[in-house]
Amino acid sequence: MNSKTKTDRLIKKLEKACAGLVYISETDAEILPVTLGPIENLTAANMLSKLNKTKDDLIEEANSSIFFDRLTTERDWHTSVDKNRIRRFAKLRSILEENLNELKIFRIGKIQICIYVIGKTTDGIVAGIKTSTVET
Repeated sequence: MNSKTKTDRLIKKLEKACAGLVYISETDAEILPVTLGPIENLTAANMLSKLNKTKDDLIEEANSSIFFDRLTTERDWHTSVDKNRIRRFAKLRSILEENLNELKIFRIGKIQICIYVIGKTTDGIVAGIKTSTVET
C-alpha cells in the first residue's frame, strides 16, 4: 500500500471521528483533520515555517497528552452527553496514537490560538487534527 493510500485512510478515519466534535473553550471550535505533507523534523520552528508564520509568532510545543487528558477524563458531575463526548475524544486519541509517531501538540498565537495535534505517518507525512481556542 503506498503512502498516499495510508494517509488517505487515516484522514477518512479522522473525518469520521471528528464529525460534529467540538473543542470547548471561550468559543467552541470544530475539530478538523489536517495533513501538512512531509516535515523532516517536527519542531516548533519547522511548524512555523510550514504554516507560513514568522519566528515572532508565539508557538508552544508539548506532549499530546496535554490536549487529551482533560478531554478524556470522566468526572462525577458529567452528564450522558458529556460522557459521550469523552468517549469520542478517547476514540480520536486512539486513532492518532495508533497511526502517528512523534505525536505532539503545537499551540500558535496568544489570545486566538490555533491548536495542532499532529504526528508523522510511517511515511513521514505530518497529519492529525487542528482546532482553535480563545483564551483571555
